Amino acid sequence: MAPGFGGNLARRVATALIGLPAILLALFLGPPSLAVGLVAAAVAIGLAEFFRLLRAREIRPLQATGFAVAAALFLDVVSPSWYGAPVWPLAALLLLTVTLHRAATLADTVPAAAATLLGATYLGALGGTIGALRVLSPVAEGAWRMVLLLAIIMAADTAAFFVGLPGFPPARPWKAPSGECSGVSRAPWPSARSACPACRLPTRLPSEWGWRSWGSWATSSRA
Repeated sequence: MAPGFGGNLARRVATALIGLPAILLALFLGPPSLAVGLVAAAVAIGLAEFFRLLRAREIRPLQATGFAVAAALFLDVVSPSWYGAPVWPLAALLLLTVTLHRAATLADTVPAAAATLLGATYLGALGGTIGALRVLSPVAEGAWRMVLLLAIIMAADTAAFFVGLPGFPPARPWKAPSGECSGVSRAPWPSARSACPACRLPTRLPSEWGWRSWGSWATSSRA
């Protein structure tokens, strides 16, 4: 058993014992707007964490614009008729305006704008879809729809937690298409620290290198 496995499992169980009753009470006893508000809060926390990860990669996100785009998409999915017209064109226009405003550093702004749009669109639209489960007709069945979704997510997460124990996946060699590669990397990739000298494939995930490092490797490989 991996070090810290028991503590991690205990924290997960304690969180479920405390959080699940509160969530169920909010879903079944509270108004639909309460469930939608809880989903919106989760989206805001997730987007803030996404922006923190971008800054850790030296990508400066358009934070205020990202939250505005995510909120607009969230409302557009939860209640398509709240504005009377699709919101995403206005959100795209807002992002483009802010991007051009920072045109003095265009080389850094374009990746930042793309990453901001990715996170805001994904989390805003996904969160809106989850919130819409509570307010769709028949509204009385909305709580059960959300409980079904939570059950599926928890079952998948629990399975992934136990399947992800040490030994999964097994070690496997890296081989070039021509069969010339003699280097061997052991899974998971982040544990490897070098590239195969024959096929020059990286033995670390692009997400571990960061976008700029990955681009540098690709450029040097073509040289």
